[in-house]
Amino acid sequence: MKIEKNKIRFYFYIGSVSTILILAILLSVIFTRSLNDEFNKKIEQLASSILAEKKKFLRNAVDRTIHLIEIERELVRKENAATSLNENQVEDLAKERIGKIIRSLRLIDDGYIWVNHIIDYEGGDNYAIRAIHPNLPETEGMMLSTNTLDTQGNRPYLEELNGIKENGELYFKYYFKKMNSSNISHKMSFAKLYKPYDWVIATGVYLDDLDSLIKAETAKMQGTLKEQKLYYFLVATIIFIISILILVIFEKQISKLISSYVENNERHMSEMHKEIAEHKKTEKERQQLTGELKQKNTELERFVYTISHDLKSPLVTIKAFTGILRQSLGESCDDSVVSSLNFIDSAAENMNQLLSDLLSFSRNGHLPLKQAPVCLNELAQQVVGELEVLLNEGQISCQISENLPQVLGDRSRLREVLQNLIENAIKYMGQQPEPKIEIGATTTDEGLACYVRDNGAGIPAEYQNKVFNLFERLSNDDKGTGVGLALVRQIVEQHGGKVWIESSGTPGKGTTFWFTLKWDEKTAET
Repeated sequence: MKIEKNKIRFYFYIGSVSTILILAILLSVIFTRSLNDEFNKKIEQLASSILAEKKKFLRNAVDRTIHLIEIERELVRKENAATSLNENQVEDLAKERIGKIIRSLRLIDDGYIWVNHIIDYEGGDNYAIRAIHPNLPETEGMMLSTNTLDTQGNRPYLEELNGIKENGELYFKYYFKKMNSSNISHKMSFAKLYKPYDWVIATGVYLDDLDSLIKAETAKMQGTLKEQKLYYFLVATIIFIISILILVIFEKQISKLISSYVENNERHMSEMHKEIAEHKKTEKERQQLTGELKQKNTELERFVYTISHDLKSPLVTIKAFTGILRQSLGESCDDSVVSSLNFIDSAAENMNQLLSDLLSFSRNGHLPLKQAPVCLNELAQQVVGELEVLLNEGQISCQISENLPQVLGDRSRLREVLQNLIENAIKYMGQQPEPKIEIGATTTDEGLACYVRDNGAGIPAEYQNKVFNLFERLSNDDKGTGVGLALVRQIVEQHGGKVWIESSGTPGKGTTFWFTLKWDEKTAET
């Protein structure tokens, strides 16, 4: 037994240490790759940031130069306003002074501004004159050609002219001689057209200077990366040592737990068998109670059905006797008696309606759904036609949306839903100048959301969660029985949907009754 325990302990340590090492290696690879990716990303961001700053600098330098030209032109005009010089002579004086100023301008890193005077915007040989160039002053006045190539075969003057013609400005790259040096380097320039003189004002920076700056920053970041890696490996080593110590402690605790488990296993098994027996007994009792509950519910439904049905007979008798009383009394009947008879008739009719609603509610609770394709548009048209008399009495217009699709459901019960909602809208329309009811639907993530909307009295917020309860009414003066909306909720929930209200409670703003039905494109095409 001791040999077996030693083998178990040996394999436990070998497996655990191997797992820790593999995890450490995987984490190291992931961490290193993440650091490298982050490093490369920062280098790219750095290069983009530096390039963006340089572009901003070039644009600002050119814009400042153009602003300076405008100032000098205006100054020369004022100085020569009283002289005999014509406008062309004044502009020539302004150009001469501006040229001296631009030649004297120096930007950072030996930067400067140069000017090309465009003669022919179609390009070709002699399309422009090099007007100002501090780097190559001996070439000022030289004719330029869009066919000129740099050392790499690019046509910088052609690219510049095309960009100026298209957008009035551009950034472009080419190879050119450095200032105060014979070296040819890669250069990025920004050029902008000053239309009054047909001048292209430009400046640029050499990209090898950017490369040097990026290399310097990269070297710094590589140093930081190495420090991070070293720190990570140091932390990983410490964690590995701590893991081994925890593993030893864990193994000792596991051994104790196994011994304790072996000692108590039989006791636990005995208790488990006892609990299983008790559970079986409890399950049997639960099944018995469930059966009794179902039986009670069935008996209750039958009782409601029987009571509702049997109570209708006395109501018929009451209504018959009130009729006989009316005939017996004839015209000698005074107003108080007529009022009492009317009250009895009204009460009997309300009781009859309540019993009918109860029968419908009870019957709906235990009858299965007869699922079949139902065209909601046709069903809505049918219900509205049946309620045409009530709608005409209230002068209520009823609009049915054409987008009502076909759904899968019980046609007769869905008809009850629409009928109850429309009758409810008619009943609580109030005194609206232009009463109307809208019936429509929209698709949602939950299926099809149908609505019946009116512009009637509205429902206050405190009643919106109660109106779907059985026998719930807004007030004792309401004409309804409090069963219709409860029946609506029951039928909708049987179809797997839900029902809710949207209303501000403000008269004239009305109420929207929503209910959802399961729907998809396959159902619509069935």
